[in-house]
Amino acid sequence: MKIERLKVKNFRNIKKVDITFNDFTVIIGQNGAGKTTLIESIDKFFNKTAKMTDSDFYRFKTRNPIEIEILFSRENFPDELLKLTGGYKIKRVFKYNESPSYVTELGSNMFKDLSEFIKLIIMRSDESQYKNAEDKQGTALNDLASMVLSEIKGSLDDKINEYAKKIRKQVNTEELSNDVKVEFESIAKNIDVKIDWVPTEFKLKNRITVKQDDVYVDIVDSGSGTQRLVMYGLLNYHAKQGDRKNRISAKTRTHLLIVDGPEIHQHEIRNKSFYNTLKKISEYTQVVCATHSRSFVTIENIFNIRMLKKTPKLTKVFSCEKKDESTFKVPFRYSEIRAALFSSAVVITEGPTDEMVINVIDKDNKLAREGISVINTGTVNNIPNTIKLFNRFEIPCFVVWDLDNNCNLDSKNHIYKRNIMIYKLQQKNSRIYKRITSSYTCFNESLGSYLDDLLDKHPRLKFRSNRDDDKFRVLHDDGEDFAFIKQIINSASNIVPKILHDKKSS
Repeated sequence: MKIERLKVKNFRNIKKVDITFNDFTVIIGQNGAGKTTLIESIDKFFNKTAKMTDSDFYRFKTRNPIEIEILFSRENFPDELLKLTGGYKIKRVFKYNESPSYVTELGSNMFKDLSEFIKLIIMRSDESQYKNAEDKQGTALNDLASMVLSEIKGSLDDKINEYAKKIRKQVNTEELSNDVKVEFESIAKNIDVKIDWVPTEFKLKNRITVKQDDVYVDIVDSGSGTQRLVMYGLLNYHAKQGDRKNRISAKTRTHLLIVDGPEIHQHEIRNKSFYNTLKKISEYTQVVCATHSRSFVTIENIFNIRMLKKTPKLTKVFSCEKKDESTFKVPFRYSEIRAALFSSAVVITEGPTDEMVINVIDKDNKLAREGISVINTGTVNNIPNTIKLFNRFEIPCFVVWDLDNNCNLDSKNHIYKRNIMIYKLQQKNSRIYKRITSSYTCFNESLGSYLDDLLDKHPRLKFRSNRDDDKFRVLHDDGEDFAFIKQIINSASNIVPKILHDKKSS
């Protein structure tokens, strides 16, 4: 029983969204795009006691009901549930100050508790998962511990209850019952009383402790980073036991694991390891992950990526298609390019020197304040496919590259075609090149030739290196103004679209 599709209307900062899921789905997007809200909508859908306050309604418009609709896959969909729903689509509707209702394809309310069929485990980005549950039961930590302990714990519960029955047989309560019966006869002769005890079902509670300074303390009293590591360790163990655990789950309930912000409190190297763990778990348990980490944006995971982007009317969802794989294969090799997918816009340069020059001249962090990343593609030939990658996710690009007009005759045809391709990707037409526009800038020859022109104005400077970065450092140390580079930065800083962000208003 897995989620194929989710539709949400009028919930918090989401007016409307329609998103599909795979076995392993990675949700990305800028802050405020609705990643956490999407996760909370799934929680509200499955939580039978869920309630909505006025702040949960989009822009506080409580007259518009909140609708959360899930289409489940046909695979392993329980027959018992199918009889109640008449199909694989279930909608939950929340009206203000009214009890929520499940609406199915049969058109009637369904009162079945969905948690009987699917176990939802949410690792939240805040600390509420550790601290807000009585006795720490029902939290993500406890749920993960239960997954790991399920086989052993079940057999222990049975053994304890078996021992309790044996102890009961060894305790004679007959004499006590007779004595009490005598006292009752003095009051009412027709009453026959027997006193006995029956062992109630005994359940073991999970307990997790961590050794700190040679003393074991409760996990709740540990730091957030340690708590996350423990959860990752439990998941890693669960992944290694995958096949066996899958058989256990098949006998009980399907699990749905949701991780919000796996990078929280963790180093990047651990994120890579955790990504591999979740990928392994997704082979038998559906996994949904909302993240800002480049470690989860990989070429092998390209078809599982969903990018959320807010617009005034709805939340758009962007994803890649099969035909994109060969086009995006090279750009995805560069971690800086993958990281730029989380930016509001990007400045694309052809090499590290161009990137360095722009970052150094932008000493006021004008680009960074607008959420614009500056990246280099390693070579100018990688620029076209990099532009196509960001166009796929509707991330605005500003491209800085060299026309290489001083190249040899053999290369001229190839370079001309390359320049035309970049130009058309940015301008959608074939006008004559301009040095600086609203979406690109190009050096007539190269950045090096531009720096050479500046060096010619400083004949007193002694310069012997042919390296462009050396030229730049000499000029920069001498106090050169770099007016042209500043024009590039000013133009690039304006590529972020001025979108009217949705805000709650009473």
